[in-house]
Amino acid sequence: MASLETSNKTQMTIELPEKLAKELKSYLAENTGDSIESIISEALHVRTFPKDPAEILKLAGVVTQASRGAAEHAEDPSD
Repeated sequence: MASLETSNKTQMTIELPEKLAKELKSYLAENTGDSIESIISEALHVRTFPKDPAEILKLAGVVTQASRGAAEHAEDPSD
């Protein structure tokens, strides 16, 4: 994950739909290395600074470069 500026912080209150809040709590229980702050910071960074398409593709797990012939040896997730 990219390093985000955290030295100057502002406390904010957000309201989430109840279902989303439950999903977030469940996710955080399973992913103890993440925090609400890190998830929101990363999402806002991607959403507000989409200047480098490679970074967005990287987050999405899209491969932009591969060796010649890689397509012939790719795994098919439907198998």
